[in-house]
Amino acid sequence: WLVAAWEHNSPQQVPCGPKLQPAPEIYILAGGQYEFLTHDSPLMGPTSRDTLELVATTDPKPPSEVAPDRNVSPALERICMQALSKSAEDRFESMGAFCENLRDAHLEQLIGFDRPW
Repeated sequence: WLVAAWEHNSPQQVPCGPKLQPAPEIYILAGGQYEFLTHDSPLMGPTSRDTLELVATTDPKPPSEVAPDRNVSPALERICMQALSKSAEDRFESMGAFCENLRDAHLEQLIGFDRPW
């Protein structure tokens, strides 16, 4: 079970809902990925309450828009934005699927081609 900074809470956590499922935890990890890619928080208000309101109602800007100088690959940006989707159903179905997509994106970037299988 992951505990996140306010700006990394998923929309499902804002009303302090039931025990977490994989989708909110994927959102939390994607918030950290976003910061790694951009050196900025996906959503941040002047207060904790404002930040939670943003998390519940606003989509973060794509990393390439926030930090164009960081040269974020389209694959990593797609993965990050899918994992930060407001709708839990639009995120990856499991932590394994999220990690597999990240691995494949990194391999594509390192090797320069898609996985053949």
